[in-house]
Amino acid sequence: SPTSPTLPHPAIDALLMHHLTFFDGQLSQHLPDYASFPDPVKLGLLDMVFNLGVTGLLHGYPIFLSHVRKHDWANAAIHCHRNGPSHSRDDWTREQFLAAASLTATPGVVTARS
Repeated sequence: SPTSPTLPHPAIDALLMHHLTFFDGQLSQHLPDYASFPDPVKLGLLDMVFNLGVTGLLHGYPIFLSHVRKHDWANAAIHCHRNGPSHSRDDWTREQFLAAASLTATPGVVTARS
């Protein structure tokens, strides 16, 4: 019914895609190298910006973003913790940055992981 708080699945999918497209554009605008980031990094950033909003991410996580701008995925993983989402969601986001770190690691170079 039109007054139901339940949305049909196509409406949910359309709303999600609208938000993801908006956030993807915002990340591209504020992080010039965003298009070249590994897919796990893009997913982690999208999760964070979806949760925090653009302003919350850009102004609330300066250390994290400094690592992202340097493509230092291992240290970005250390600094991507948020208060609010479930531990499993926060862990999932961290794992995205760690996955990118392992994809781009130079053989013989040890990276910090915690």
